[in-house]
Amino acid sequence: MLDENLLICMEQKTILLTHIMNLTKQIEVRCKQTEIIFDNLLEERKAYIDRVAKCNKLIDYILEKTESREKEHLQKILSVSAVAKASTAEEKRLLEYAINCKKYLRKILSLDKNTLRKLRRDHDEIREIIIKNHKKKNKTLFDNFK
Repeated sequence: MLDENLLICMEQKTILLTHIMNLTKQIEVRCKQTEIIFDNLLEERKAYIDRVAKCNKLIDYILEKTESREKEHLQKILSVSAVAKASTAEEKRLLEYAINCKKYLRKILSLDKNTLRKLRRDHDEIREIIIKNHKKKNKTLFDNFK
């Protein structure tokens, strides 16, 4: 028999990952603007990430209490293993949550990579401008002493 709390945790985790994904999309959009202002998006996202971590700990705890054979079966479902067989309605819901979590995590990772790449590119451009301006400033300063 599947622990009802496992389903509740996975449902909650799916909801939290949806929020994280939406916030990550907003962050990516803001990074494309000329003036990047995150407001409280990063803090909000961090709070959801912390809550997902708590869900993961609770899921681990629930699995630890589960009989070893059932635990192995549930771990296959949760990892969206190709050999996982969801036979009951509850297991099918659990598999659906696990599939959605995996899908959302992949999307979040992709968005994060794109955003980070954009921020690094912007950082490098700004750094180059600063270096060029610094060199010009130093050259002009030394020209006055000749």
